Amino acid sequence: MAAEPKISKREHQLQRYDHYTEYPLFVLSLLFLVGLIMVVDDGSNQQYANAGQTCMTISWFAFLCDYIIRFTLSTKKITFVTHNVLQGLAVLIPPLRILLLGKVVGTMTSGAKRKFSGRVRIYALYVTTLTLVVAAVLVTMFERNAAGSNIHSLGDALWWTTETVSTVGYGDFYPVTVPGRIVAVALFVNGIALLSAVTATISQKVLDYDDDAGQDSGVTLAELHHQLAGIQSQIGLLAASGASQSEVVGDGSGTAEPGTPHSTS
Repeated sequence: MAAEPKISKREHQLQRYDHYTEYPLFVLSLLFLVGLIMVVDDGSNQQYANAGQTCMTISWFAFLCDYIIRFTLSTKKITFVTHNVLQGLAVLIPPLRILLLGKVVGTMTSGAKRKFSGRVRIYALYVTTLTLVVAAVLVTMFERNAAGSNIHSLGDALWWTTETVSTVGYGDFYPVTVPGRIVAVALFVNGIALLSAVTATISQKVLDYDDDAGQDSGVTLAELHHQLAGIQSQIGLLAASGASQSEVVGDGSGTAEPGTPHSTS
């Protein structure tokens, strides 16, 4: 078995950095999306638009710092630049900052390539976060000027989306417009799927835990099915062997068994 290639200290640091910053950068991408919608929304007042511009600036600055840190830690500078063209253009050319939204797409695409348990965690964390933010922005746009509405700010909308997706539903905020209620239905569906995913993940962790070793057993459902099939096969072989021996005994019933004395007249 070939030994795994050793990585340098810088490459190890870069891997750890990417691991710990993946989700925060994903959230910052969504912050940029929220700010962009707040700026281009026709119904935004000046204060609302300024807040959106601030969100976009914070997100851009964070990605600029991220690009510099990753470029510094990278041992292959040219390869890094060629593999991060979109982020480089986004942080260097202000009109192209919309490309920062590629972080959202990239994260979701990479999650689809993982194992099922990994995809469950990606769904529970990333997709739910994306749904909450987008739904909050949309509900704010639909509800803030509607007659009889009680959702007038992004903060109210975020609170409403959080309690809705968790299936709590306090009833303190609720949509009154048709588009707002359509968003609510989408949150209901996401909430049910989220609870199912979390419950399945927790159940798997509990079943995989080895009390004696004090750690996860590492046994997957596929391995358990394979072991069960092997046990069933062995039982089948034993049953067949027992049936064969019974047939042999039955065929020789007219002869005396060894060690059995013959009767005398």
